Amino acid sequence: MTRRFSQITIAGLVGLVAALSLVGIAQAATEKVLYSFSGGADGKLPEAGLIFDTGGNLYGTTFEGGSAGFGSVFKLSPNPGGTWSESVIYSFQLGSGGTGPIGSLVIDHAGNLYGTASGGGDGGEGTVFEVSPNGDGTWTETTIHTFFCCSDGSGSYANLIFDAAGNLYGTTRNGGSFDGGVVFELTPAAGGNWSEGVIYNFPLNASGGGYGSQGGLVIDSTGNLYGTTQFAGTADDGAAFELSPSNGSWTINVLHNFTGPDGANSRAGMIVGKSGTLYGTTFTGGAEKCACGTVFRLKPSGGGGWKEQVVHSFAGAPASGPTAPLISDSEGNLYGTTYDSDKQVDGTVFELNPTTSVYSVLHTFGGADGSGPLGGLVLDSAGNLYGTTSVGGASGWGVVFETTP
Repeated sequence: MTRRFSQITIAGLVGLVAALSLVGIAQAATEKVLYSFSGGADGKLPEAGLIFDTGGNLYGTTFEGGSAGFGSVFKLSPNPGGTWSESVIYSFQLGSGGTGPIGSLVIDHAGNLYGTASGGGDGGEGTVFEVSPNGDGTWTETTIHTFFCCSDGSGSYANLIFDAAGNLYGTTRNGGSFDGGVVFELTPAAGGNWSEGVIYNFPLNASGGGYGSQGGLVIDSTGNLYGTTQFAGTADDGAAFELSPSNGSWTINVLHNFTGPDGANSRAGMIVGKSGTLYGTTFTGGAEKCACGTVFRLKPSGGGGWKEQVVHSFAGAPASGPTAPLISDSEGNLYGTTYDSDKQVDGTVFELNPTTSVYSVLHTFGGADGSGPLGGLVLDSAGNLYGTTSVGGASGWGVVFETTP
């Protein structure tokens, strides 16, 4: 009996060590609230991630708040001593400029900011906007495209991306020829104008890459675009797709149809890793009983095919329901946020080594320091992570935070 007990104990310890090597132990990370939104003119409900400019300032959007209550574009500037100052550089109005920005911003070499508004505009279906610095501390907003539902899309929730020629690309969740959403391109024209064209209409059926694209796109070195959809596909769990340019037209290639255990309902865009490998998240699905979401990898397998692999399945509290894209550091480690779809905790910041599958929760939110992160993260040169939570904080309307691993 004693010998048998010892064998079971040793086997159990081996299993425990193996499990810990795969799952990881929560690391001692430091989280600091840089700004807590009051819910008024300074904005409320920041649902998007942040971006840096060359001066170390952070920029983001809020879904509501601002001077008119329809959302804002804000700037956070670092002060001596480690504090930050927030200023609203544009407040969305009920009119042609759009309302309710959800996606994160993108910045060009001149410091102009570009983003999408999920609603409003002359067509009532959202807009693409530019916010430009005037040189005296003020900013000017210009609506560079207005969506009109069935012709060119409706409800853009995602960030924009630039190609090498300065064209902008994005997605809409709805609208287009089949009301399944679109992929669109905006081309700069003379006089500061932009020309919009739909390069793909998502169909409402099992083929064609699914529909309801909520995440942004990513572009590779040859100009191919990659993204995800939430719905349809062969199992009605969404898909990952590629759009390839050729002589002015675009060809869709469905890279993977999600089926549940390998992920489902991706709400985020993907990132390109080494050797063209793609990484992304799904909001639900995975190997765990709770179907709390996944981190997945897509690798080219030759002959135009792709192989999907689940790198991590979220097991529930404290981490479940990732809605944001991942980011990668110089060593290839992945970082992201979880929203916590089962509402047991307030969300997390996590780190994942995609080679070893070692997963660590860097920070678990507690409400006072933020709750419900929906947007992605951004890294500074020192390896600190910055992001937003949609609610929580001192007034309950969200925060900007910094996490130091």
